[in-house]
Amino acid sequence: MWMQPVWALQVQLTFVTLCVLLVLSTQLQPGKCQNRRQLTCPRQLLNTPCTCRRLLDDAAEGLEVVCENADVDQIGVLLHKIPKETPIKYMRLRGNQMVQIPRLRFEHLHIQHLFITRCNVQMIDDMAFFNLESHLHSLDLSGNLLTAVPTEALRRLHALRVLHLAHNLLTGLHVSGFAGLGQLHTLTLDHNDIDQVHLFAFNGSDNLTKITLGHNRIRTLPARLLATLGRLEELQLQHNQLETLPEEFFHGVTGSLTRLDLGHNVFRRVPGPVAQLYNLEVLLMNHNCLEDVAGDAFTPALTSKLQLLDVSSNNISRIPVEALWTAENLAQLNMRNNSLTELPDHAFAKAHQLEFLYLQENQISNVSVKALHGLHRLEWLYLARNNLSALHEATFKPVKSSLKILDIHDNPLRCDCQLKWLTQADWPLRLSHEEDSKCREPAEAFGWPLTRPANYPPLCHRPTPRPTPLALNGNGARPAARGPHPAFTIDVCVQYSFLSFLLFYYSTTAHRMAV
Repeated sequence: MWMQPVWALQVQLTFVTLCVLLVLSTQLQPGKCQNRRQLTCPRQLLNTPCTCRRLLDDAAEGLEVVCENADVDQIGVLLHKIPKETPIKYMRLRGNQMVQIPRLRFEHLHIQHLFITRCNVQMIDDMAFFNLESHLHSLDLSGNLLTAVPTEALRRLHALRVLHLAHNLLTGLHVSGFAGLGQLHTLTLDHNDIDQVHLFAFNGSDNLTKITLGHNRIRTLPARLLATLGRLEELQLQHNQLETLPEEFFHGVTGSLTRLDLGHNVFRRVPGPVAQLYNLEVLLMNHNCLEDVAGDAFTPALTSKLQLLDVSSNNISRIPVEALWTAENLAQLNMRNNSLTELPDHAFAKAHQLEFLYLQENQISNVSVKALHGLHRLEWLYLARNNLSALHEATFKPVKSSLKILDIHDNPLRCDCQLKWLTQADWPLRLSHEEDSKCREPAEAFGWPLTRPANYPPLCHRPTPRPTPLALNGNGARPAARGPHPAFTIDVCVQYSFLSFLLFYYSTTAHRMAV
């Protein structure tokens, strides 16, 4: 009896297996399954104040429901028309009349991001967000009339990551106001009336990475307020009434905080605790009352990571050379609108990474020839609206290869030979506000563009040094000579000796012939 080879049986078995897999794959393709339910918007929302659309992304599908210009009762009826456990990615309730958010309005829905904005909300029931504990990732209650943090209503939202309470009427932050929000990483409290912050206000929300408290009425803050927030990276305190910070204010966040905004306050000096932030990358202290940045304001540990420093709109009268001595990673320095009068030699000697330098709107009348030494990566330099009448080409040689924008408009510049270099090479292309960069002097060139060569003398030669005439002393006699006259050269000596020899030779010959 003839038997098939083993290899032939293996080939047949492989072929049959592939056929079975092919049939199964065609029957199980996405969209081919007859029992799969496709997510659609509820028909009950048609011709109502709510709109609905289906969202598709790589993560999961869901609905976006937007309800506007309705009252709280209408909203309640409309929400109950949505089928149970419908996945809603974005629920936006805005511009409605919802003075109070009652209980159990969202209990049958799976909402990821809930927005209740500009709805005049004053009160929120403790059970308003019941059954959203494991689904709700962000909650926006901004633009309402809340006078206190709705702690009890928020306590169960264990999955909440983002909470917006900006633009309300909050007056203070009480003890453990955000307790239970262990996953919360972003908290916005700006544009309120907060003037009191309790020491334990953030207890229970230890994973916060960003807090905004700007545009409030805060005068003082307790020490160790941030002690439990070891992951905090950004803190905004701008537009308050702060004069100082407690010595231990940054206890617990000295190694995590990377961005600090203290702008628009009334600080007269850089707060001492700032020097403890050894991973700080951005420091904003614009619009304060600073008159100087002392040499000990920044420690080497702080400035080694600092990339952006904004001290604009203060009353600083000098470049803080000592404070910036170790700022080796500083990329942006903003000192606009201060009281600077000059840029001295090596003003930014150690700031080798500086790319953007803002010095406009000061009183600078002199820029030293060596002021920009070491700034080999400088790209933008703003010197507009100062008192500059002259700029030397040698000053800009260290930055010639890197500079892309030079702004010198609205200065009383004199278009003479010292400034003619701005019309040459590619300097005109680098000028920002070129149409406003004009000559102020001489009178015949007033109002003409700086880059117009015809505004300058046609020939600019270096003046030839001339001998200074000897002055008479008090007795009417010339002072004793202290050396050869500047104009008395070796060539003149040779010529004088030769003429003397010829004169002597001819006089001697004539005398012999006469004899």
